[in-house]
Amino acid sequence: MRKYHQFVTTVDDVVQNAIRFNKDIEDKELAYGLQRIVPLVHHWYAYVDETGWFHFVPSKFAGYKNMTGKLYLASYNLPKAEGGLHGKETELALRPLSTRLQGEEWESVYSRELSAWLSGSWGFRRRAGATVSVLKGYPLDPEPYHTT
Repeated sequence: MRKYHQFVTTVDDVVQNAIRFNKDIEDKELAYGLQRIVPLVHHWYAYVDETGWFHFVPSKFAGYKNMTGKLYLASYNLPKAEGGLHGKETELALRPLSTRLQGEEWESVYSRELSAWLSGSWGFRRRAGATVSVLKGYPLDPEPYHTT
C-alpha cells in the first residue's frame, strides 16, 4: 500500500476522478500544468455518460481515490517513496474495472474521440503507443456524440 494514496476500487471511483479531471483541466490555476502532461499519457480510461458525452482520464489520475488536479500535479514527479504517482500500480488497480481496447477495437469510436478531444481542445496528438480502456458497464463501441 502506498504511503499517501489509496487506489480506486470501483468504477464509480474512476468516474468521479474523470469528472474531476475534466473540470480541473479547465481550471485557470491548474490548466497549464495538466495540459502539459496530457500529451505524455500512456494509458487513458474512458466512458460515455448517459447524455452521450465521452470522458477521458489519464491512468495516474484515474487510479487513486479522490484524486484532484492539485494533488496530481504536486505528486506527478515525486519519487514513489515520497508519495509520487506510479503508473504500473494504477494499471493493476484499474485492470479489473475496465476493458483495454486492442487490435481492431483500438480503431473504435473511443480512439477517434480521444484524438479529436486532444487535437480540438489543445492541438495535441495522442502519444504514440497510448492505450484506451473502457470502464466496465459502459459500451465498448458507442455512437459518436460529444467529447469532454
